[in-house]
Amino acid sequence: MTFTLLKSGVPVNEQQAEKEASFFLPSVSIINAGSYSCFYSDKMDPKKKSVASDALDLVATGKKMRPLRDSGFKSTPSFPNISDPIESVRVQDAGLYTCIYYENSVPKASEPSESLNICLTDFLTKPSLTVQPNSNVSLGGNMSFHCQTSACGTRFTLYKEGEVIAVGIVNSTQNKVEFLINPVTKNHSGSYKCHYHTGGHNSIPSMFSDPLELLVTGFLTKPSLTVRPSANVSLGGNVTFYCQTSACGTRFTLHKEGEERPVGTVDSSQNEAEFLISAVSKNHTGSYRCHHHTGGSNSTPSMFSDALEVLVTGEEALLGRAIEWGNGMWEQCERRPRNVCNV
Repeated sequence: MTFTLLKSGVPVNEQQAEKEASFFLPSVSIINAGSYSCFYSDKMDPKKKSVASDALDLVATGKKMRPLRDSGFKSTPSFPNISDPIESVRVQDAGLYTCIYYENSVPKASEPSESLNICLTDFLTKPSLTVQPNSNVSLGGNMSFHCQTSACGTRFTLYKEGEVIAVGIVNSTQNKVEFLINPVTKNHSGSYKCHYHTGGHNSIPSMFSDPLELLVTGFLTKPSLTVRPSANVSLGGNVTFYCQTSACGTRFTLHKEGEERPVGTVDSSQNEAEFLISAVSKNHTGSYRCHHHTGGSNSTPSMFSDALEVLVTGEEALLGRAIEWGNGMWEQCERRPRNVCNV
């Protein structure tokens, strides 16, 4: 499992561990102050990742200060304004900055100033896309996408895979924007990604973020049932039932009218399940329906599909009935005295 440490939403470190990871700062300076959070992801599939933890604000105190914004206190002889320029700005210098002050005689630091966001205007890093509250959202609920980068003063665009028109566009002077979706419908399920650029029609956009899969739960649509090659099938042939719905990751069950036990059950991560019946016999003639549910013993199944009639045809079917009837009469004859049986 991979654990990633974020500062102001931007990855700064990662470690491989089973259940817990520690991130050590050997020599803390004022530049380490900021808002930290973390998340974990599957080592084999980085797309499978958790929601970021709650933010933890780290305040660094000491004699060396690096203020980038007024602390909110008026300048006095006791508390003069101090400036500390950043020369040769680097990508890692982008982020949120605050400043503090304290008196030499009082070792307790002041409250941090309001944060100041330093962004890069000529370097477009790959953005990150997250969702709140999580990527499994209930039908009719509220959720929001967050597209974040180290550059600001840009235009952010959210896309859904398979759709030409963007889900949303936000112009912002910050490095993080929100795309709110309210209320959530089943059509919101899918894969999303975002990118940004520095404004203007001719500006070059950034790379796309990693895709984020959104699954809308809490709805089970009525499935459809079809059969191939035809609902009229010859004795001894093969027939395949297809149960299909708009929900994925479900369990599909095929039933035949008049029978308690299902014809078959298929667990599928897709929106369609296949039930193959080979060597069709006369007993397969009848009415079939299917339904699905989201798995688990307590889950509520969907409505049944419309009934589908299957008819087994062919002369062999009639011959089979005659042979069966004849064999039955022969067995009865064998059990009776021969001088009593009249066939």
